[in-house]
Amino acid sequence: MNNRGCVVAESGKKNDPIAKRLIAQQAKLAEAAKSGTDVQAVMIETLGLIAEGVAKSNRDIHAMRQKKAGKKAVAAKPKV
Repeated sequence: MNNRGCVVAESGKKNDPIAKRLIAQQAKLAEAAKSGTDVQAVMIETLGLIAEGVAKSNRDIHAMRQKKAGKKAVAAKPKV
């Protein structure tokens, strides 16, 4: 996030899909706020995307630590 509270796509990967989706979600939230629609539903959806990003970061950090320790990284179970 930058100092204005806007999501900025700055991650280790150049085309991070979660960051792109958060940027799109930010526009959706601004549009919902202007039109007077249910902003709370959009905020809940945004929190889901943020949680997904945090979970991905945690998996990446865990894999990096295992690699550093010389262990084979355990594959994450796909969510359905």
